[in-house]
Amino acid sequence: MSLCRAALVAALGLAVYVEGYPAAPVFNGVYNDTMQGHFQFGKDMGSRFNAQIQKRYASETGLIRVEQWVKAGGGQHVYDTFLQNHQREYPEYVEELKGIAEGSQMPFESVFMMNLIQEFELYAPQNASRATTDQCSDYIVRNGDHVFVVHNEDSGGSDLEHTFIANVSFTTTKWVALVYMGDLPTGAFGYNSGNVAFTLNKVPPSEGYMGGFGRGFVSRELLTATTYDKAFEIVTGRPMIAGHNYQLMDIKSKRTVDIETYHTEYKQKEVAAGDPPHFHANTYILGDWPQLTDWGSIARDVRAAQLPPPTNLQEALAVLGDQYNASYPIFHGPPDARNGDVTGLYTLTTAYFDLSNFTITLYTGNPKQLDVVFFGSLLD
Repeated sequence: MSLCRAALVAALGLAVYVEGYPAAPVFNGVYNDTMQGHFQFGKDMGSRFNAQIQKRYASETGLIRVEQWVKAGGGQHVYDTFLQNHQREYPEYVEELKGIAEGSQMPFESVFMMNLIQEFELYAPQNASRATTDQCSDYIVRNGDHVFVVHNEDSGGSDLEHTFIANVSFTTTKWVALVYMGDLPTGAFGYNSGNVAFTLNKVPPSEGYMGGFGRGFVSRELLTATTYDKAFEIVTGRPMIAGHNYQLMDIKSKRTVDIETYHTEYKQKEVAAGDPPHFHANTYILGDWPQLTDWGSIARDVRAAQLPPPTNLQEALAVLGDQYNASYPIFHGPPDARNGDVTGLYTLTTAYFDLSNFTITLYTGNPKQLDVVFFGSLLD
């Protein structure tokens, strides 16, 4: 690392280095761990990205459908129940959403629904036959002393150019995360001063659990974990309305665990020394739970199994950059280079968590090209 990079790493603590065209704007902030502090954090995010949040919400067709369902009365009970449950368990994060709403000049109801969009869709009748194309792919690789996780962050067109990197300090923790504008941190990936890192993959349960919580609220809490054990407790101990997939990392011990959650249940697979590389996309592969069929995810699982298991970073990025199946590729190109991709997804960035050297790197475009736009230290 150059002296200028090292100086920036030192200046930011959990640091960010961006060169060329950034994968996302960088948001820095220091806040008190109080209700007012959380509200101000949300308001600052909402104000900073006001126009982008409004544009993103306006182009999110799922949100529009859910809003219509709730306003028509059919979904009011679901909305009221979700809000009551989250106000009881996560009042500080509801305050962050109130802050986002005020800063972005969006109705709180829209902000709340956007942050539980998959959860609302499980109950909205007009979404019963919805397309189930999901997002993101991961590979955990442990080859001798080299331990790493690579992650494709995929999403729909409404999220293009609508993410930012948050570098934030609260009273007890500092953390860095990729954040979707208008959402709680984070629906993508993050790491913190408790030596915890994680990536996230959406999974599609076919039914909801009304007594659970939203994925975004649980992953927001995950950023506060001061130890790996606390992070594991958060992931496995919070009932979920839907479910989620986590690649959970203990940075210093290099522990890597794939965890799937479904309502009140979970399954895990630790990738230990001597284990083969482990791939995960957007279907449940550890737990036998009812789920919606996602052909895009199935195609990625099939293609990853056809390719040689990666033994190093270059080989792992070759898998995440693969476009052999033009209709359902692993890597989703930009709007001007779709090449037959029918999923409606775009790979926003690829993250490389190098647990051997305690660094994170983000790539833009196809990761095989090694176009670095972000570099950070995983240690505080």
